[in-house]
Amino acid sequence: MAFTASAHAKYILSGEHSVLREGRAVVFPIPSMELKIKYEPGSGGLDVSVNGSDKDSLVLVFCGVIEQSMRLLGIKNHGLKGKITIENNIPLGRGLGFSAALCVAVARLFVFLGVISEPDIVVFATRLEDYFHGSSSGVDVLGAISNIGVCVLGRDKYTNIDKSWSPRLYLMCSGRISRTSDCVKKVNELISYNPLLSKEVDRDMCVAIDLALSGLKENKNLGFKHLSESISLSQSCFERWGLVPEEVENKINHMRSHGAEAVKITGAGDGGFLLGLWKERPDSLILNSLIPV
Repeated sequence: MAFTASAHAKYILSGEHSVLREGRAVVFPIPSMELKIKYEPGSGGLDVSVNGSDKDSLVLVFCGVIEQSMRLLGIKNHGLKGKITIENNIPLGRGLGFSAALCVAVARLFVFLGVISEPDIVVFATRLEDYFHGSSSGVDVLGAISNIGVCVLGRDKYTNIDKSWSPRLYLMCSGRISRTSDCVKKVNELISYNPLLSKEVDRDMCVAIDLALSGLKENKNLGFKHLSESISLSQSCFERWGLVPEEVENKINHMRSHGAEAVKITGAGDGGFLLGLWKERPDSLILNSLIPV
């Protein structure tokens, strides 16, 4: 019997990096971006193919995740025989949770194979994502699983977010690859040589989270004000972490010049995607380069 496992991309509204110390982040799904793994059992070896871009990279990454799964499970042979087809439209290295989506899809595949149980998916996928980032916060995994926004309270704990209105939020690619491990290293370096500043930044990110959560629950006018303040404060945290290169700042200014009230990096930093908040529909000069979320 063929089996298909899937997971979607995510964007972080607030809480990047500080979630590892303060324990909270606000994350939402991007249903239009998805990774699917189709498994067709057969005899002989395992054939892995990819539909779409990044074919060679995806095959290598997938095989690495399978090997890491074996190590975590303490087994020598995954027992997979037949054909696996991967379909993916989540950009790699752009801060939208490709690695988390892959880990969730693989975890769901192992549920189908009877290796792990359904309740273990979040914990297993989070441990599996450590393969990519060293120590995953669990935010991306929860974002890849949830169909609505969640406030992450720990590696496998969260509460659902009920919105009273729908803000005009759009994503734009910064044009730069984002490497999570490099960004985490920069933040850790700041913690080492300037702990006071680091604590101040973490406190501000906590305030940004509170503003985002309250803004989504308030009436539209007050909520827009608080959400705009949240996004701007979150971005100031990225700036103090040293995670906003000049070309990314230029792209942020470009979004602001076309009506964005507030813009922030979403993800680890140094590049990836930018999240912008508009009060009115963006003008036609920029709309085609934006992704609504």
